[in-house]
Amino acid sequence: MRADRNATRERILAAAGRLFAEQGYHGTGVDQLCKEVGLGKGALYYHLDSKEQVLFELCRRNVAELIQQANVLESHDLPARVRLQAMTRVLMRNIADHQQEWQVFFHNFEALTGTRAQTVRRLRDRFEELVGSMIGQCVTEGVFRSVHPIVVKGVLGFFNYAYLWYRQDGALSPEEIADIFFDALANGLAAPAVAAPEPSPRNVGPPNVGPRNVGSPNPRSENES
Repeated sequence: MRADRNATRERILAAAGRLFAEQGYHGTGVDQLCKEVGLGKGALYYHLDSKEQVLFELCRRNVAELIQQANVLESHDLPARVRLQAMTRVLMRNIADHQQEWQVFFHNFEALTGTRAQTVRRLRDRFEELVGSMIGQCVTEGVFRSVHPIVVKGVLGFFNYAYLWYRQDGALSPEEIADIFFDALANGLAAPAVAAPEPSPRNVGPPNVGPRNVGSPNPRSENES
């Protein structure tokens, strides 16, 4: 019984994700959603108590999943750089698997009101905090240079709008795209390498600072080919 209820709920959310992505939240009526899933209003509201509750679940659940995955990664005794790269892979995979829901999130989030809006904002901010913490740990471990906290928004910006351009039939997997993005980010944030000082009788002055590792040439975006 519980399994059937969960399956129906997922069917409602999947249909709402498609309709909201195509027509917008305000452009989709409850009657249309009911027709799409073959339920009456009473049955629909048994599973989700309002149209806004449907939007809330679409906006909430993927961010909540990312937070859960970030917490799992933080619990592992791994170098911060490895954890951050794994997090970018999880993020890109989530966006690729739920493109329409992310479109709904970015285009319709402002339609949420009251505690629902506050809850989604808290989840969004918490995920940013977790990514920022991973970046900060990379700084502490000496692999990234110290950067302004706003860099977190730039890092997430690499991925956030992938829902607009990612193609399921593209040449690159979500994980391969994430690795390409991460290489660009990691090279840009890398701490400068410090060379050993030239031997001299007096050894005066600070160590020589070597050039920053700029990485390999930018790859062609094969996912869009």
